[in-house]
Amino acid sequence: MWRTVNPAVYFQKSLDGSLGQKVGAIYDIIITQPISIKSATIQGVKHPRCIPRKCNGVSLRESGLLIKKVARK
Repeated sequence: MWRTVNPAVYFQKSLDGSLGQKVGAIYDIIITQPISIKSATIQGVKHPRCIPRKCNGVSLRESGLLIKKVARK
């Protein structure tokens, strides 16, 4: 691993102790080895505009449509 990440920066703990999305956090996931997603659930999220002149954000609906498009390919 090239750097250590403090989970509290990107996630918040729920009442049962599990980690969930933190409001305002932006997530980038880089997968470096094949993984099985056979039993995974993937869902889109509303993404606010985050980088001027590079990212216009995406609505929840647009995000869901993009996931379906990628899955079909």
